Amino acid sequence: MIRIAPIDQIHADMVVWRCVKRLGDFKPIEGAEYIVQKTRNAAPLIYRAANGKLRSTGDTLARWGFFDGPEDVIRVPARPGRKS
Repeated sequence: MIRIAPIDQIHADMVVWRCVKRLGDFKPIEGAEYIVQKTRNAAPLIYRAANGKLRSTGDTLARWGFFDGPEDVIRVPARPGRKS
C-alpha cells in the first residue's frame, strides 16, 4: 500500500495517511504538495499535483527537531542545483 499525506496538514509528529493501492487511485488537489511513502521503510518523497496526477519533485522529506507545520519541512534535493 502506498501512503499519501498532504504536506500542509502535518501537525507535530502526527501524520494522517491515506492508503491507496496505486498512485492513480488518488485524486489530488491541483497545485498541492503531498508526502508519498511507497513502502513502509522507504524515505518519504515529496510529490506535487499537476494535471490531476501526482508528479515527483525528486525531493525527500527530512524532519529535524520540533515539527509544527509545512514551514518546518526540510527538503533534501535529489540532485544539487535542481529547483522544485
